[in-house]
Amino acid sequence: MAYVQGQLDAVDVAGTGTLTTCYTVPASKHASVNITVANRADTATEIRIAHIKGSATVANEDYLMYDFPTNVLADNRAPIQFTGIVMAAADTIRVFSSASAVSVAVNGIEEDD
Repeated sequence: MAYVQGQLDAVDVAGTGTLTTCYTVPASKHASVNITVANRADTATEIRIAHIKGSATVANEDYLMYDFPTNVLADNRAPIQFTGIVMAAADTIRVFSSASAVSVAVNGIEEDD
């Protein structure tokens, strides 16, 4: 069974008020991923993270986090992490930020079905 392990994707979220695709599981694969969101600026921002099941359209139930304000953290730059997310082929991780200077890294294992 072929697999990929480590960083599967990383993006700089533009902060344009739209969801940015961070990772999509390739066809005939499944993945177990961890997501790390880093606010690179010491500016408050609101973060949304969605795990969209095999579809291009986000639904309310897809959100893991919605408009989470970074100013409730000890530091606006403290990382936000989600771990152990199991994904099927065509599933996507998308992130929204209300401000620029937000990075997202998706790490994990991607395997053949």
